[in-house]
Amino acid sequence: MDHFTSTSGSTISQGFNVSGLGFSPQFVTQASPWFPKFTWNGYEGAGSNPEGVTPSDLTYSTELVLAKTFNRHNIKAGFQNMEIAENVISPGYSAGYFNFSGNFTTADPLHQSGATGNSVADFLLGDAAGGFIQRQSDPALMEHLWSVFVQDDIHVSNRLTLNLGLRWDYLGPLSDRFNALTRGFCATCASPLQVPGMNLNGGLLFAGTRDTPRGIFDPHYNNFGPRVGFAYRLGDSTVLRGGYGMVYGQAMDNPGAAPGFSQTTSMLTSVQTGIPYNTLTNPFPQGVLSPVGSVGGLATSIGQGIAFADPQMNIPRTQQYSFEIQRRFGANWLVSAAYVGSRSARLPVNQQLNYLPLAALQQGAAALTASVPNPFLNVAANSPYRSLMQGTFLGAPTIQQQQLLLPYPQFGGITDLFTPVGWSKYNSLQLELIKRLSAGLDFSVAYTWEKTMQALSYLNPTDSQLAPVISPFDVPQQLKLSSVWYLPFGRGKHFGSSAGPLTERLLGGWSISATARLQQGMPINSPSGVAPTGHPASIASPTLNHWFNTCTRLANGTTTNCGADAQPAWMALQPFQLVGWSPYLNSVRRPGIDSLDLSVAKATTIKERYSLMFRADFINATNTPQWFNGPDTNAFSGTFGAIANYSTPSNDPRVIMLSLRFQF
Repeated sequence: MDHFTSTSGSTISQGFNVSGLGFSPQFVTQASPWFPKFTWNGYEGAGSNPEGVTPSDLTYSTELVLAKTFNRHNIKAGFQNMEIAENVISPGYSAGYFNFSGNFTTADPLHQSGATGNSVADFLLGDAAGGFIQRQSDPALMEHLWSVFVQDDIHVSNRLTLNLGLRWDYLGPLSDRFNALTRGFCATCASPLQVPGMNLNGGLLFAGTRDTPRGIFDPHYNNFGPRVGFAYRLGDSTVLRGGYGMVYGQAMDNPGAAPGFSQTTSMLTSVQTGIPYNTLTNPFPQGVLSPVGSVGGLATSIGQGIAFADPQMNIPRTQQYSFEIQRRFGANWLVSAAYVGSRSARLPVNQQLNYLPLAALQQGAAALTASVPNPFLNVAANSPYRSLMQGTFLGAPTIQQQQLLLPYPQFGGITDLFTPVGWSKYNSLQLELIKRLSAGLDFSVAYTWEKTMQALSYLNPTDSQLAPVISPFDVPQQLKLSSVWYLPFGRGKHFGSSAGPLTERLLGGWSISATARLQQGMPINSPSGVAPTGHPASIASPTLNHWFNTCTRLANGTTTNCGADAQPAWMALQPFQLVGWSPYLNSVRRPGIDSLDLSVAKATTIKERYSLMFRADFINATNTPQWFNGPDTNAFSGTFGAIANYSTPSNDPRVIMLSLRFQF
């Protein structure tokens, strides 16, 4: 079976002729056929927002499934293929972005005053406070997903059923038609930027250039996933169930366009002698810069931060397993107990590569932040890379000492994206009691105890191992109750069994249903800007305005935000201090969830072919607020430790919905 889907983005202002706005012929040749973006301080802007133009997506999928039943076997085999394309049709600000502040129509543009001037008046004069124009290539991405599977359900006996299966998954590397993607970072390659006295290495690699493959990561062909399950009946009332499966997640991890494939030219708008340098008529008289692509090679984005997809990235792998015992007792009761667990590996992690080594940290903050003469200014005047340094820290007269101690001092931050080293673990005990419909009542009680751990980040860039911590989505205990009661009124019921037609329509057909959930809260983030002292962060009687111990010891030895908290749980973070604590607090959690939803329904049969259904639904019937956001964990905020003054309830207040349905 083939399936084809396509979505295209907005085309607001597409094809607009900018010559009709009074721009110069030079700008008309520079701008794309889109309406420019204008903003005026104090007024609504004009022009569409090209940042909001959505991509045009193309998905082509093929699926073939064969099934065969013989003897005790029920076999299925199949093949799945999916081709995912993403053609981004977003012009950015390729027709220009211009802001008007009113500064040029003040009484004295050289000495601006808020008492005079108007942004629209500046616009009419053509005097922009700022502006720029973009040039970028539109990515045309493609990725392939293939799967092959076989499964056999075997009825071994009237007591035992087995499920056996095997699946192979393949995720092809993401590629771009124009090779506008990076493909890793060469740590040992000599940099083409030559600085006397420095031995510089490192630089970005681009997909599809020289001997580099077009895909952003290496293909992997060994993603096999076995599946095993069983169900065994003990006697007539007890069943054992269990299973194991290895599942691979498939997703398009897109690091974004490579540097060099977009370029911004800024408008010169400063004022001298009361006259702006450039006006809206011809905002870029010196021309517009065009993207250079990958021609910069290893010197691309020097003086800036860079990021790239790890060439060894692989699709995540999850092992799921469960064991359940289920027993029926009485006529309508069912109880079950189950262990459910999972182990996920190869989860994507971002890792910083350009960091200070541990030996350098021993020099102290004063030495590391000291300004020293910038050695990058010694690059030869005729070097083709000297112009790339302008406007970055490489072109400044001085530079901080810590920058020169980095492994790759010619760059800012260097982020290795989607490194497949993360993991998570989930273990749970799940209990359920079910009463099937009898005497008009049907209800269930489900209880879950669980714990989720994860390792998805490094506490410090210098760490060699990920930090195992509690998951921010960990919910240790959850209780859910559901019930439906069909009231015993009307024909065939305990009360009013001999009711007439009119009485039956008034008394019969009523039901009440309810769903209640009691759930513990999730861990909160560790406060920012501070380190734990070791004193407990939890307090005996938390309130929405004071959820945990906020007492903090400052660098000068004094304390703040203590109130009734006797001992400081936090101390001010020192410069370049290494982190040794979890980013999430297990001892302090967000408020839990206590919710109750009710429904009252009345079903009435008018005639054999006609019926009427009335419902009254009470969502959040107890009008209980829930707080998913907060508390404020900024240690230097005025609402540190507060929830109610920091955020608003995450759920709606009580909602009552009335509905009437006529069926024929």
